[in-house]
Amino acid sequence: MLDLDIADAEVERILSALGMKIERTADGWRAVPPSWRFDIGIEEDLIEEVVRVHGYERVPTRAPRGELRVAPMPEARLGAAAFRAQLAARDYAEAVCFAFLDAATLKQWALDEGAVPLANPLSAELGVMRTSLLPGLVSALVANRRRQQERVRLFELGNVFAAGKDAPIETTRIAGVAIGTVFAEQWGETPRRPVDFYDIKGDVESMLALTQSARAFRWAPADAPWLHPGQSAAVFRGDRRVGHVGALHPELVAALDTGADVYVFELDFDAIAPRQVPSAVAVSKFPSLRRDISFELPEAVPYARVDALIRDAVGENLADIVLFDRYAGPNLGTMIKSLAIGLILQDRYRTLTDQDADRCRALAVAALEAGCKAKLRG
Repeated sequence: MLDLDIADAEVERILSALGMKIERTADGWRAVPPSWRFDIGIEEDLIEEVVRVHGYERVPTRAPRGELRVAPMPEARLGAAAFRAQLAARDYAEAVCFAFLDAATLKQWALDEGAVPLANPLSAELGVMRTSLLPGLVSALVANRRRQQERVRLFELGNVFAAGKDAPIETTRIAGVAIGTVFAEQWGETPRRPVDFYDIKGDVESMLALTQSARAFRWAPADAPWLHPGQSAAVFRGDRRVGHVGALHPELVAALDTGADVYVFELDFDAIAPRQVPSAVAVSKFPSLRRDISFELPEAVPYARVDALIRDAVGENLADIVLFDRYAGPNLGTMIKSLAIGLILQDRYRTLTDQDADRCRALAVAALEAGCKAKLRG
């Protein structure tokens, strides 16, 4: 009830004197007006009655307040605007799709598990709540293709829904789709190269780099049925899977009649939003050294494993790793690949010697031989 600076007993006395049955509750009073007071139906009517009897002149006067409380934005978390701006800079256009889909569409994508049906849908095509942003985005992509748009790049940031114990569970995700050429038609790009897995992976990596902790993310083979088994990956932050990246499965592409391969990504927004707060570090005044390593290893070993082994072995003197060559051919044998990498070595407090660089190289070679069965090439 409105704060009138009236004692509880006085309010209760006034309402009782007006013929109302009063029952005290945790939040105030529950009043049942007499049969002849048909003009009392809402809480404000009770307030008016109390004020009228108590006296309008006795109600304290307070000027209205116009304060705006701005919620603080923690530095350790990226806002949606940062990801929107990054994708716009990568030539994506933002789309807003329906949060409802046809149940048959989700089943076609094998994304119907946990879907929430609507009790009173607008139409049969909008009968369930979406469990993923991608079906809607790909439908928008196909609509653009049918209107003579050969190159389409769309993204959306929105909620998806899954059945919960008491109510649907909402999760915020960011997703994107791309089809056509990497760059728009121009004189400086000939021939026009179609987009591929590494292009869409680069777009995702550019977003993850905003967190200042891109190395906290790792890539692993994906098992999603709607993704191409050889051109897809799952994204992990630590041990938590935060999304998928890759090409749509060829059977799904044929069923959707997209006309070309479609590359997609979808990430859990709350999982990628935390970031490392930037801190200023002085640039080293001392020169860097480089040592190259060429080695053979099994094809099944991912480069992320190679990168992690070298960084753990060499330690703080490793400024960067450059992968500058990859080769696989019959002269190496089946399921064998050759990698050539450059170790960029630098210390912040002194000049590294050749002996330091050779020691770091030896540590990297030993780690590769023990951790991924690598064999040093001459």
